[in-house]
Amino acid sequence: MREDKLQEIIELLPYSIRYSGEIEELLDYAKEQAERVQELEETVEDYKAVNKELHQRGRKLRKQNKRYREALEKLVNAPQEMSRGRYADYADRIAREALEGDDD
Repeated sequence: MREDKLQEIIELLPYSIRYSGEIEELLDYAKEQAERVQELEETVEDYKAVNKELHQRGRKLRKQNKRYREALEKLVNAPQEMSRGRYADYADRIAREALEGDDD
């Protein structure tokens, strides 16, 4: 806390408190609280950064899950008359397409 701000606060105190001899304790307490506020503000900024990163990861995972879900639906809904060889090629292509988006 700035000294001029502390002096301003001291001047607003009643006369009996200002000259009671306990003003140093109040000043020390005010300085401690100002330091604590600074620490908490830094912690909040750290949490904001982590929160932003987690939101980005969540968004990426939701997109990935959507691609995988769509790929699985295509495989489940594949034409029944497909031969095993054609189905394997089809499944391979669908899986690769779904996984290509993981490079984002």
